[in-house]
Amino acid sequence: MRLRSGHVVDQASDEVTENGEVPLFAERKAKSMQKRHKSVGVTSFGTFLCRLGRWKKTFYIIGTILFFLYVIVPTLLYLFPSMIKIGVFLTMMHWPIVIDFNDFGYFKLTAARNFRVPTQDSSLGVWHIPPKSLVPKFMKDNSSEAYENSLSDGYPIILYFHGNAGTRAGIFRLRMYRILTANDKHVITFDYRGFADSPGEPTENGMVEDGYTMLKWIRKRSGKSPVFLWGHSLGSGVATKLSKQLSKEGFVPNGLVLEAPISSMRDAAFGHPLGALWRYMPFFEAIFLRALEDQHIYFNNVESIGDVSFPILLMHAEDDGIVPYDIGLKLVEAARKRRSRDFAPFKFISFEAEQRCGHYMFRSKDLPDIIDKFVKQYS
Repeated sequence: MRLRSGHVVDQASDEVTENGEVPLFAERKAKSMQKRHKSVGVTSFGTFLCRLGRWKKTFYIIGTILFFLYVIVPTLLYLFPSMIKIGVFLTMMHWPIVIDFNDFGYFKLTAARNFRVPTQDSSLGVWHIPPKSLVPKFMKDNSSEAYENSLSDGYPIILYFHGNAGTRAGIFRLRMYRILTANDKHVITFDYRGFADSPGEPTENGMVEDGYTMLKWIRKRSGKSPVFLWGHSLGSGVATKLSKQLSKEGFVPNGLVLEAPISSMRDAAFGHPLGALWRYMPFFEAIFLRALEDQHIYFNNVESIGDVSFPILLMHAEDDGIVPYDIGLKLVEAARKRRSRDFAPFKFISFEAEQRCGHYMFRSKDLPDIIDKFVKQYS
């Protein structure tokens, strides 16, 4: 072999093609290119098959989810109506998963107390978060007697009924506690039976009974201190039904605060974002209502609010994405039409969408003043 103009030339044939390649090399290159084109073709077809396989897998996953939602869930609910409790109460949904209710440093609550209140067959997990003005007192004496005696000091007491899912330690609930205690109010908050560290199984009547137990516990210690019930979301169903019962018994608190309340369990379920999955399936509505009736879950605030004789403050935000504003308006209309003129006043506060309160009124800078005025007026 010898070099010619920078090319390697075979001695048997030292002719060079026009593009500077030896004919033998050109032939080899052509064959190589043909193999490469064939390889590219095979690769492209293989890629297509891979993509098709991925699409099939995606369709399979989507199909499985839809089958579960629209066939399995309705069928199970029809056969086992008690399963409706899982979707209504959502007791398993809370964060953190493991909660130490005594770790108030973690919850950023000062001088709070964790304890239990006995019921007829069990006990309830309870927090007492004292007013800001009393914090120095509990830094010196944090005995249970000191906490219980403080309830008769004259500061307003808020018995807080939280909504479904989570516990009394929910992050948004904590923010409301801080606002209320910063404005010198006691907050007594508890978990219904079946929630958090309160043993049992949640039922509508059982949760109302738990609220009644808590109110009696407070009344034995509150002296002349004003007591207000506060129901948020599903908790409004518990607080309102209890208020109806209290009005008939004459064992009335100073007032009832309803924050983002539901009108009924049926309305709340189909108005909830999760309800959109089945909202337009007529047969599922029948199955759903049958399950609710079977488990005696109604939380019919429209019916209950007409019998609440003591003062009511109802608050709802236009941009509420959990309990739609229209549901709140339905309850407002019921309160105005059904309540007797002899009953104490009813007041409705609407929060404009621009305030971005959503499902939680603590986001409004006006909330402390609104609550102070209501509490002072009826204390």
